Amino acid sequence: MTSRRIAACATALLVAAGCAACTTQLSRHSPPPPHPGPAQASCAPAPDPTRLLPVSLTSMAAAARTAARFAAAYTTWSWRQPPGQWLARLRPLATAQLTRQLAQAAATPGSTRARQSSTGTVTSEQVRMLAASMIIITVQVRQVTTGPAGTTRAVTTLAITLIPEGGSGWAVYDAEPASAGDAGGVPGAAP
Repeated sequence: MTSRRIAACATALLVAAGCAACTTQLSRHSPPPPHPGPAQASCAPAPDPTRLLPVSLTSMAAAARTAARFAAAYTTWSWRQPPGQWLARLRPLATAQLTRQLAQAAATPGSTRARQSSTGTVTSEQVRMLAASMIIITVQVRQVTTGPAGTTRAVTTLAITLIPEGGSGWAVYDAEPASAGDAGGVPGAAP
């Protein structure tokens, strides 16, 4: 076969396949043009995955900071301080409904441990659920409790549910042990 005939056959095949961009003439010494493989195929740029989130990364970071501050304040107390001081640290971070519940718990006799103090330090946060109207973040806290019997150390993981409040901020709607299964749900919705 002559090089003209090879070029004519290759051109006919390429046109038949619908690849008008690949009409290079072939000679005996040149390799066939490369065929675009899956990695070479042109496609639209991948969408920014953060655009798929129901809240911005900035807003999610703000929620995580609020959850961490709440968890640290929630797990830190001193038997020498009245429960109102503990509640005062939590109030700016919590919804009015949760603040009322915490106030009732703090006022309950026996709710504070006799002659014990505790310091909570946040070690990690992780998003458990993310929606436009709610974020649940699990917060791991290293807790050191000191009392007449000595010092104990424990790791606690709390599920902190946050809802939007004040236009651009987040407030803690609920806090409970992560093992209790706080998996979400819309605050205020009927079961």
